[in-house]
Amino acid sequence: MLLKQLPDVCAGCTVTQITHKDLEDFHLKFSRKLSEALGKPEEVLSLTIECGLRMTRGGSFNPLCEIYITSLNFNSTANTLPPTRSITNFITTHTPILADRVVVSFYSPDPCMVGFRGETKGDGRADIHLNKA
Repeated sequence: MLLKQLPDVCAGCTVTQITHKDLEDFHLKFSRKLSEALGKPEEVLSLTIECGLRMTRGGSFNPLCEIYITSLNFNSTANTLPPTRSITNFITTHTPILADRVVVSFYSPDPCMVGFRGETKGDGRADIHLNKA
């Protein structure tokens, strides 16, 4: 598959209320949802989920979810609001976590700060092959 971009999406999700028996299914569904919400092919997305951490928000141990997304070109409300809404809806639909306990943070590095397979987005190359030739 030939892409005009390097794999440039990393997402980390910390969820307090998902059991390990449900985690694999949730993980795959969430990966697909992130791909859709961010408008990126799933092949360029990395997702890490941590469960069972003791976390507080607002002085409460009620279930919560913190999501950290690192991706190029997510540096304005126009780019971050639609995926935030979609991701929050997914979390509240598939977990017992309420919308006011879901926090989504976006980090948009400079292209030269994203490296994959020994290349970076800022190296001037127009095309990068996802699969090794």
